[in-house]
Amino acid sequence: MHQVIRLTEYHEKYDEALANFSLTGEQFSFTALPAEVIEEAISNPDKVPIVILKEETPVGFFILHKKSEYAEGKKYSNAILIRALSITLEHQGRGYARAPCRQSVHCFSRLSQA
Repeated sequence: MHQVIRLTEYHEKYDEALANFSLTGEQFSFTALPAEVIEEAISNPDKVPIVILKEETPVGFFILHKKSEYAEGKKYSNAILIRALSITLEHQGRGYARAPCRQSVHCFSRLSQA
């Protein structure tokens, strides 16, 4: 059966599922748990928190970030970064992290118009 993977902007109805995300110890060197970064992201107009859904179940999370300090004054100062990308441990290895890459064009165009 084909499973639908889609991206949606964060909504508090996903809080419980995002709070239950788990990662391995080594993954914390590269990312953060959604519950650790959502508060700051929703209060920052340059960040848009995005939830990766498998059907209606949150399996991943990331933040689209424009005007990032990592791009300031550099050749790519208009870049929109994907930050804090994580796939919860039980759903890793199934290709769900590819969804942001495939579907990001729509998200990026909306963010760049804001």
